Amino acid sequence: MKSFKQYITEEEYIQIYRGESVHNRKGGPLKGKFYSIDEPFARQFTQSGRPEEVITKQIPTKLVKDMSHIYAGDDIEPHLHQAKKEGYSAVRFNEGRNQPDSIYVFNHRSLKNVST
Repeated sequence: MKSFKQYITEEEYIQIYRGESVHNRKGGPLKGKFYSIDEPFARQFTQSGRPEEVITKQIPTKLVKDMSHIYAGDDIEPHLHQAKKEGYSAVRFNEGRNQPDSIYVFNHRSLKNVST
């Protein structure tokens, strides 16, 4: 598995992926959404697993608070509110052993579209 730093571009952006389906379009706390740093992992959360169901974006790394010591399945809401107070747009969480980290984005204006 790649280290987190290997996902960062020269421009200090990280490319992130979100598999969307009818079950996860709404979002969660702070109207945020989970993205993955790994495209194949994100594809698991699509409706049918097709590549066109994966949304690709970039976010400046300086706007992502590193909380990778915290498991994404825990109560993350207090950490999200704290990160927002500190001026971040997203938080990096741990998805578990041998899984790529996730990025929970709550300020979608910080996202940059990626042309395909």
